[in-house]
Amino acid sequence: MCPRWIPFILCGASLVGSSAVAQIAPNTSRIATNGVGEVMLAPDWATMAIDVTADDSSASRAATASAATTRRVVAALAGLGLTGDSVVRVSFTVGPRFDYREQSVRGYFGRGTVRIEVKQLDRLAQIIDTALAAGATEISGLRFRSDGEEKARAEALKRAVAQARADAEVLAAASGGHLGRLLEIRHERGVQPSFGFSELAAMASTGPAAPDLTPQDVVILVVVETQWEFVPDRR
Repeated sequence: MCPRWIPFILCGASLVGSSAVAQIAPNTSRIATNGVGEVMLAPDWATMAIDVTADDSSASRAATASAATTRRVVAALAGLGLTGDSVVRVSFTVGPRFDYREQSVRGYFGRGTVRIEVKQLDRLAQIIDTALAAGATEISGLRFRSDGEEKARAEALKRAVAQARADAEVLAAASGGHLGRLLEIRHERGVQPSFGFSELAAMASTGPAAPDLTPQDVVILVVVETQWEFVPDRR
């Protein structure tokens, strides 16, 4: 087994996981390398979740209160032009507030969640301020997106594989040989960064100005793990 703390190593063990694998002899010498590919894009749109939570000793009253406030929030967003496809989903949840120390139910909550897509990024602050003023209790999961993500991901994969191969070629030459076949490759899809705004409710009470939000670049990041055949040069 190859030690995980060594960045590269000539060894006989194979990586485990979803990957493309070539048919190889068990005693084949290998070189294992990683490659990272990154592409940054200017954002075209954003998504976010707007939550409305109400508490009560009655589950039905908590649900009714959160539903009523959620409708007000949706109406306020409609006043800004966020209707139809811009409102991705409206969902409701009702559940108990459980006191684990006392092992008892101390009340109930009702929560309405409105998920929206925003095409005009310069209106993010206005949308958040409007939702909070209408009764929203939390804004979360703000994520900037780009229409070019799939194309950028393909480019990031190419860069990652090229880096892994270049490193493997250097290691093979330094070890007195050259690079043979690609034996195995696997990759991890990059994750878009999200930003939580659970404290914006407090900001809304400090004055009429909406919070200042600057759109962040969309980062497409992929990591590939490769194993290559090591072929010793003849002496």
